[in-house]
Amino acid sequence: MIEAYLPRPDELWFRRKMLADEATMAYNGAYGGTVDFPEERWPDWYDRWVAHPEGRYYRYLRESVSGEFVGEIAYHFDGEKYLADVIVYAPYRRRGYGAAGLALLCAAAKENGFDLVISGEPALFYMRIANDNSLMLHQEWVAECVSRGLFIASHHNHFINAALSDEDIALAADIAYDAFSVVAKRHPDKLIK
Repeated sequence: MIEAYLPRPDELWFRRKMLADEATMAYNGAYGGTVDFPEERWPDWYDRWVAHPEGRYYRYLRESVSGEFVGEIAYHFDGEKYLADVIVYAPYRRRGYGAAGLALLCAAAKENGFDLVISGEPALFYMRIANDNSLMLHQEWVAECVSRGLFIASHHNHFINAALSDEDIALAADIAYDAFSVVAKRHPDKLIK
């Protein structure tokens, strides 16, 4: 089982290790691949992302039985849109940790007022905003996603295939989160509290 874990400052060694790993950071190849995260940057980074997160959410993915760190989940508002990420450390991939990380992000979305329900088989899933039974809020969210280039259906299962890259998935999450923020501003009365 995976849990979202708030790291201590002295545990940022794992983030450095993950960001320095070529296989883990292959998705970032167009932007240089691995990322340098020297220890002298840790205090400022920790202050912005963990101690005083204002508009940010950051957690490690931790295997709850062994206590091993296996990845990270995060989101933040960049001034125009929300950006979200799920990074699983390469040695732990293909074990369902990414899906678990997405579920944890859905839980974080819930903290912001949305009840996003994902059901069905992972390769043929259905998702909907369950904040109202009419599905009008869901349809509005889907329209916001489509207007930003994420083509999803409002009344049908979705399909996943092996051709999707980590970048594709990250972009889809970014667009979905941006659309959530737009719909939330329009319908504060529909948000869960």
